[in-house]
Amino acid sequence: MTTKEDTCDCGATFTWEEPEKQDSWNPVDRPWHCPACIEADRIERERKARADHKEHAERFLSGFLPSRMAQTDRQDPRFNAKLWGNVEKWNPTDEKPWLGLIGPTGKCKTRVAYERIVDAILTFDQSGAYRIWMDRKGYDRGREWLVSAVSAVDYADAVRNQFGKGDEAKEAKDLLRLARRTGWLLLDDLGKCTHTPAVAAALFGLLDHRHAENLVTIWTANSRPDQFLANMPADVGAPLRGRLLECSTIFELK
Repeated sequence: MTTKEDTCDCGATFTWEEPEKQDSWNPVDRPWHCPACIEADRIERERKARADHKEHAERFLSGFLPSRMAQTDRQDPRFNAKLWGNVEKWNPTDEKPWLGLIGPTGKCKTRVAYERIVDAILTFDQSGAYRIWMDRKGYDRGREWLVSAVSAVDYADAVRNQFGKGDEAKEAKDLLRLARRTGWLLLDDLGKCTHTPAVAAALFGLLDHRHAENLVTIWTANSRPDQFLANMPADVGAPLRGRLLECSTIFELK
């Protein structure tokens, strides 16, 4: 190694090591700045990336959140702080990538579910990758925000309307496609729709795919899976119940 000495743009003198023999196909790059300036540049680029991410995230949230959900105040005494305390700590894992919130109406299940998604969107992990993007699965084509929310009733309507004509059919197909491929999905009010054979088959197909791909799913319901799936045919209801219980961390409210 040969020790070289250079002067940085900031005026500081620094040294660097140049090998005695360099590979002509892979020459050693000469550092153009001192270590302090290189570190300062790294910190500034990271700060800008975080600021850009926050701006992008807040812009997305303004269109994603329903009006009532956008008004959520975690300090409001009506907000279910106890449930939020549990859900806030929850993170998806390969073993249990799903979250289930079960309980009667008025317990803030949907509001808490949306807040967990808000936190996920705003979180920037240590590697610099956005947690909400499923990079390892290739689900971030076009750098889209791949998170969506749909009620079980709207999902059932989309199943019925997808074979129609015009804009209604297109919107239905888009909803079904996004629910299947989205990185994080909020499936609200499971059990509120009529489980016709077509709806039951589509719901099983959706959750079976998300189970196989370990895609994050947050679901809410007023009752446990064995209750709200009771009217489904056994060959669909039983495996669907198994998927929900196997993949989910469940918080049940009384």
